[in-house]
Amino acid sequence: MSEMIERVARAICRLRFYEGGLTPIEQLIDESWPQHVEQVRVAIAAMRVPTEPMMNVTGHPVHAKYDWMAMIDEALK
Repeated sequence: MSEMIERVARAICRLRFYEGGLTPIEQLIDESWPQHVEQVRVAIAAMRVPTEPMMNVTGHPVHAKYDWMAMIDEALK
């Protein structure tokens, strides 16, 4: 699993938990982030094909499209 999938899953968990409870927030995140892996994969996969505005940001739309898709593919490994 890629570092990006874990990073996004942990970010989702941070939204769910808040500090001040009996269990430290990082412990809750460590225990629960794997439950979100499939949601994260689906969300990242939905971003695989960039939008026109995204491709035009660099001034090289064709290169941007394939570079972006390669990065998303890498994140999904």
